[in-house]
Amino acid sequence: MTVNGEVVSHLNISSIHTNDGGLYKCIASSKVGSAEHAAKLNVYGLPFIRPMEKKAIVAGETLMVTCPVAGYPIETIVWERGWSHSSIHCTIKKNLKHKMY
Repeated sequence: MTVNGEVVSHLNISSIHTNDGGLYKCIASSKVGSAEHAAKLNVYGLPFIRPMEKKAIVAGETLMVTCPVAGYPIETIVWERGWSHSSIHCTIKKNLKHKMY
């Protein structure tokens, strides 16, 4: 607690690695509610992809899959289906906009 009565919380990461990068969220809560703040931490280094969860979906529904990537800067992310390089691709360029083809 500061001299002004403010509560301050810190997150310290010693000896940071590329896979420590990602979205961090601080959540403060009490009996009357909660507040949160999130920020992305970019760690310069080689790209790193965390394991992705298996998904099951009913035909006709919408599928949303995230690729948990760390490392900075990330220039391109390519999505491939199965082992075939001729399948569905989604490429994310530097501006991080999706392009399907």
